[in-house]
Amino acid sequence: MKVISCALGISLIISSVYLSLEKKNSEVFLKFKRLLNKEQLDRYNGIIKERLTIYITGMCLGLLFGGLYYLRYKDEKANYLLCKFLVIVYMVKLGFYYFSPKQPLMLYSLTTPEQTAAWTDIYMEMKTRWKKSLVVGFFGYVILSFFLHNCDKCVGWF
Repeated sequence: MKVISCALGISLIISSVYLSLEKKNSEVFLKFKRLLNKEQLDRYNGIIKERLTIYITGMCLGLLFGGLYYLRYKDEKANYLLCKFLVIVYMVKLGFYYFSPKQPLMLYSLTTPEQTAAWTDIYMEMKTRWKKSLVVGFFGYVILSFFLHNCDKCVGWF
């Protein structure tokens, strides 16, 4: 369980950082926006704002619950405390995002086949980015674990 919590926690933080650094205004997004009318563009921007708000709220809740866990067990010198903290933060964030009610998908506001095709391109782009970020996160964990393996001072944290 200890190795799993470290692998999961560190992989999620590395993948999250990687995904946040990905270019947001690539051609696939610009092409989609050019196909939208004013009302659709307003709806699209509203959906983005709503989802970002849910994401940030989930992250804050995750940090709160992870912080409470950390404060509760830090004096007991619990092993793998940082790893467990990371798992709590990211699982709460992802759970909150997944279960939060959201506006209907943008797909339901599209009216032309060109818009639908452009939306499919965005969906595929984001799916590919998510998979890449998980792979980068996992291999980042593997590399980091090799460096931390001999760190006597780090044993209680990881």
